[in-house]
Amino acid sequence: MAAGKPNADAHAAEHNVALCSSRMPIGLLVVLYMNSFVAAYCNSIINVALVDIMDEFSISAALAQWTVSGYTIVTTIVVTSMAYVFLRLRARTIFFAAQACFIVSDIICIWSPNFALLIVGRLIQALGTGLSTPLMMNAVMEVVPPGRRGLMLGIASTIITLGPAFGPVVSGIFCTLFGWRMIFAPILVVSLIVTGAGAVLMRSFNTLRDASLDVPSAVLLALALFALSYGLTSVLSNPVLAAIALVFGAALLYAFARRQKTSEHPYLDIRPLRSILFWPCCLMALAALMSTFSVGILLPLYLEQGLSMSALDAGVLMLISVLFNTVTGLLAGLIVDRFGVRILLPAGFACIVAGQVIIYAVAPQYLLSGIVAGASFVCAGVGFTSSPSQVTGLSSLEPRLYAHGVSIVSAFIMLSGCLAPSLYVGVMNAVQNGATAAGADLQAAVSAGLQSGILVALVVSGAALVLSLIYTRVIQRRAK
Repeated sequence: MAAGKPNADAHAAEHNVALCSSRMPIGLLVVLYMNSFVAAYCNSIINVALVDIMDEFSISAALAQWTVSGYTIVTTIVVTSMAYVFLRLRARTIFFAAQACFIVSDIICIWSPNFALLIVGRLIQALGTGLSTPLMMNAVMEVVPPGRRGLMLGIASTIITLGPAFGPVVSGIFCTLFGWRMIFAPILVVSLIVTGAGAVLMRSFNTLRDASLDVPSAVLLALALFALSYGLTSVLSNPVLAAIALVFGAALLYAFARRQKTSEHPYLDIRPLRSILFWPCCLMALAALMSTFSVGILLPLYLEQGLSMSALDAGVLMLISVLFNTVTGLLAGLIVDRFGVRILLPAGFACIVAGQVIIYAVAPQYLLSGIVAGASFVCAGVGFTSSPSQVTGLSSLEPRLYAHGVSIVSAFIMLSGCLAPSLYVGVMNAVQNGATAAGADLQAAVSAGLQSGILVALVVSGAALVLSLIYTRVIQRRAK
């Protein structure tokens, strides 16, 4: 350790105590909230532009969705390594690194002359996203007095929800009026504003310590996620290659898990997964968030390709359903506090299943009201299941395992973004191409593709509904 480092760490620790004991640094929190809103907003901006991107670069939907899957893979890697990053870099340094990623990536995406460079821009944007949200959550825990943390975390959760809700709408406006490249312009402007505000208000609040990063584990995880995403994308179009990729990905994931058990400094501590009350919650959170992608990505493709809607109109329709998620997410917190999850989780997954059934039924009739109603049911159900399943699983752990549990839950959340777009868009694209080759018109082919993608999502949600019923019975028995 370099000379003077202990004194610097002691000074930082004293500074943290001072922050918590004095009035809250509102300016710091506002800057980090804005930063996290940008990160959450970036998650969904590309969805309504996929059709235009496919047309400009003459690529398939399966290839275009890598702007989503690749983005999520990189975000997953960064999020799971944030414990190391937070121990090695000052919070102020992390903040400006995230802003630099957003600014550079937006310039690349706006200018990109080909799809490969667009992917590069999205991956750099993913680095910024992976740094931003964990930084905000750590700030709340470090600088907010214990009696105010609940309120501040509630605000943080709302911001993370509203970002993806408004992403498709704003992107739809810019995509319709100025072309798909300009969907990145608002992020660029806001990032420059946040950077300026951060120069004045952002300060470090973390204590640096020696830490080790298990690079081989990070490589194993990245390769596993890529192989799984590729296999799911090609599951119908190239079954043999898809099977090889899925087996290879599963083997890499197993090797990653084994390494975490034997490593002196694991990349991701998986001890919480031994708890029967924890790991089912991770699977339910995964299924709930995969349901979000079943409507968030498939429906814009259906609306724009099958119904010839503009990106703006598709974005507005998607906003209606996503707002249901915001409302039910807030209600779910109140219900969990008062009644627990024994009714909430099964009811939420039943709501998701009902919504997906509605979408499947009305897709061939091109009934917009039915599509919006089905999507609203799905998003409402996700609000009732996603956060409650995470809170329930984490609450079942011993306090010493909380941090590791949070990392695992975050990994499952990111995993949903890797697997769902690849699986659902891959199925939709394969069935759509098959229908077109058989002589169906574009509208009918898109409808058949949507039905197939939703049917696969329905299987996942149905399995989660069964798991929620079993899990709530286990909780009830243990409570006696």
